[in-house]
Order: sequence, then structure tokens, then C-alpha cells
Amino acid sequence: MDKHFNKIYSDLLSSVEEKLKEVISESKPDSIALPFEYLINNGGKRLRPVLTMLSCGACGKDPAQALNPAVALEILHNFTLVHDDLMDSSPLRRGKPTVHEKFSSSVAILLGDAMIGYAFKLLPEDKNVTSTFVDSLVIVCQGQALDMDYNNRKDIRVEDYLEMIEQKTANLIKASVIIGARVANAQQKTLELLEEFSLNLGLAFQIQDDYLDLAGESSEIGKEIGQDILEGKKTLMIIKCRELAKENSDKKLIEKFYKNNGLGKSEIQSVRDLMQRLGVFEYTKQIIDQYFNLAKATLDQLAKNKHKDMLNWILEKTQARKF
Repeated sequence: MDKHFNKIYSDLLSSVEEKLKEVISESKPDSIALPFEYLINNGGKRLRPVLTMLSCGACGKDPAQALNPAVALEILHNFTLVHDDLMDSSPLRRGKPTVHEKFSSSVAILLGDAMIGYAFKLLPEDKNVTSTFVDSLVIVCQGQALDMDYNNRKDIRVEDYLEMIEQKTANLIKASVIIGARVANAQQKTLELLEEFSLNLGLAFQIQDDYLDLAGESSEIGKEIGQDILEGKKTLMIIKCRELAKENSDKKLIEKFYKNNGLGKSEIQSVRDLMQRLGVFEYTKQIIDQYFNLAKATLDQLAKNKHKDMLNWILEKTQARKF
């Protein structure tokens, strides 16, 4: 069965890559086209466009009908990465210089703006699809604003963190699934189930990303661990550490993180050890599995077909990922 699903996934992925190449080939001038090509060729899981096409298929239509809006969502996702990297002054993305580092800040701003235009050109003339896309664009910007606000706050609660990642990450995964269903003219009950499925999947995905950044191994995740600690990201695990820390030395370490908006490389292992002692890794893994299980339980309520089964397969593969 894995072989069969891998073939379907590979075919969908190929169609997404081909469409992305087509959009890049039509972009101009070179000052936009070259950084656009550089960004897209730098990889990515392409999870969102594949979810869009599979959602369309799960609702009884040909996944190919959702190819253009699927690629529009992948372009929107990459737009957020370009501007986020610029705002965060991040030097690397997927192991390579970010767009603003390789080209310039001006190019990064202009490319991001152009990418929104390219994405809109791919959307069908369907007010439900366009409305979902626009809402997602606004919400993801709101999520980034919250993320920036949190950099200067020391009173972030778990609830605040969940609100931020729902808007910044889960929202775009939700939009990807809902737009696929919209293309297929899905019934309201199906839309509601897919919305619940995708929201829980998105929350699980982001918390899992944060978890792997510290609990994973460099050889598996393909990058140095602890980037969120270096950048001062107030993740679920850091917030929980602050709640649970009782020893003076533990409190001192966490307060240093909050005061300096991050810690140095030499202190990453100390944070990992602290999280291990306080049971934060175990707690976080339980939260991740809880959201994945909620997503699966909702998905199971959809009518069975091969594309619905593919969505379940992707969920299971994502839950088991190590990078």
C-alpha cells in the first residue's frame, strides 16, 4: 500500500513542481525571476499544495482540478517565508542563504509582493475560493504580527502561543484543505469536517516542528538543533519550562532566555537537559499526538475513497517524521 500511495504522492508532487516552473518562467524581469527561482528551487515539503489536491479528490473530484489554486497556496506559503526571514534577520533557510542575504532586503520585499500577484493569477473565478485565500493571507499576517509582539513580552501563556501558531501556521494548512474542497463544491458538512481535520493537523505540525528543533538529532533533521533557542522563540516548550521550573538554577536559565531573547549555542544542551528533567519533552509529545489523533478521528468521518485514504496516509507519515 505504501508503494501505491508513494506513486500517487509523487505524481501530484511532479505536477506541482511543473506548474511552479511554468510560473517562474513567466516572471520578469530577472531581478524578480532569479530570486524567485532560487527560492522555489531551495526545496520544501510541498505539503500544502498536495493537501489541496488530495482534499479535492477526497470530495469526489479529480485532484488535477485543484492544481492551480494548490500552487497559489505554495507560492503564498513561500511569500511568508521570504518576509518572515527578512523580519527575523534570519541568515539561512533550509541550509542556504535567505533571499535577503543572497540578493538584498529590497529584492526580498519586492519578490514577496510579486509572489502575491502570481498567486492571485492562479486562482479560479470562484468567490468562495478567493475569499478563503484572502482570509488566509490576512490571518497569516496577523499571526506574524503576534509572533513579533511576543518577542517583547515575558508573560506569554500556552494559550497565547496556540493562538499565534493557529494563525501563522495552522491557518494556511487549513486554507489549503478547504480550498481543495471548495474547488470540488463540497457540501457544508464535509467542509466542516475538513476544517476541523486541517486545523488540528496544522497545530500538530507546528508544535512538532518546535519539538524536533530541540528533541531531534542534527543527523536526522538536517540542521543544527536549538535554532529556536538561539532566536529566542517562545515555544510551547519554553513556556512550559518557565511554568515548571522550581530550582533557582533552572529559573535563572529560563529568565536569562527571556531577558536576552535567546541564549548562546553553549547553553542549548542545558536547556535540553532541563526540558528532559521537567518532563517537557514528554508533555509536548503528548500534545502533538493529541492533535494528530483529533485530526485522524475527524478524517475518519469522511466518505471513503482513495484520496481520503491518502490524506490519512500523509497524516500518519507526518506524525512519524523525524525532520
